[in-house]
Amino acid sequence: MNIEYKNDKTIKILLTNTDLEKYKITYDELDYENIKTKEFLLSILKQVNKSYKINKQKIFIEAYPTNNKGCLLYINFIDNDYKCKNDTSFDTPLIFKFENIETLSKTCTKLFKENLYMIIKSALYYYNDEYYLLIYSYCRMEKNLSNILKEYGTFIGKGAVFSSFLQEHSKQILCENAIENINKYL
Repeated sequence: MNIEYKNDKTIKILLTNTDLEKYKITYDELDYENIKTKEFLLSILKQVNKSYKINKQKIFIEAYPTNNKGCLLYINFIDNDYKCKNDTSFDTPLIFKFENIETLSKTCTKLFKENLYMIIKSALYYYNDEYYLLIYSYCRMEKNLSNILKEYGTFIGKGAVFSSFLQEHSKQILCENAIENINKYL
């Protein structure tokens, strides 16, 4: 098991197939209603708590399969006083504008290498000689992503109205996995 502290809000845990066998669970068996899953996660959290004090924080756990039948876990700590606004959902994109492909490519490379776990999906549009990157994120991650993206691009806004405008009036370059594809091909 490899535990990596990404920042004060996120911990990344890589579990091999051997690690999962030790806990007598597979990725496919993970289910929040399954008692075996709850015991497994509790055990993992106890290990994490040895180095990082959880202090009754709310957590959000994401699990992804790995190529070696292992599992990648992201444990995200949510401030107890944090509230996700009602107008925020997984279908509400953050929209950023980039003046050139070089800046966009540099941004996507940084996001891919360091922050991809924060992103649900992404799309890319071209309108009036500028690139528009739409990023769909978990509400608790929006501020982190915005801060990173504002270093390279211009924050246009958030929401379905401008997103719909782009879908109707601009050239769609990538309808999904924009960050991954830009990182791979540019």
